Amino acid sequence: MGYLSILAFALLTSAARLSERPGIGRGTAALGVLSGLLGLAAAAKHVWLVWHPGQTCGLDPLAVTINHWPITHWAPWMFRADGFCADVPYVFGLALPLWSALGFVVLTVLLLPALRASSTH
Repeated sequence: MGYLSILAFALLTSAARLSERPGIGRGTAALGVLSGLLGLAAAAKHVWLVWHPGQTCGLDPLAVTINHWPITHWAPWMFRADGFCADVPYVFGLALPLWSALGFVVLTVLLLPALRASSTH
C-alpha cells in the first residue's frame, strides 16, 4: 500500500508541476514523502520480525482485517496476510522486507528534491 500511495502522489506531483501549480505540487510531494516514511516504518517492523521470528509468528491479529480489504480480494497473491513470518523469501541474500525498506528509502530520497523544487517554483 505504501508503494501504491508513493506512486499516486508522485504522479500527482508531476501533473501539478506540468500544469504550473506549485502549491499543489508541494502538497502532493509532501504526502509522497509521508507515504514513504510510513512505508519505511512498516518495512522496518517487518525486518525486525525477520530478525526476531519468535515474537509474533503464527496467527496475526491484523490478518483478518487485511484479508477483508477489497484490494486483497483483487490481488490476493500480493496483499493476503497469513502470519507465517518464518517463510521469508530471500533475494540476492537479503530478506524481502529489507529490500522493501531500502526501496522506501530510495523513493523517499528521490521525492525530496521534488518537495524543495515545488517550494521555489
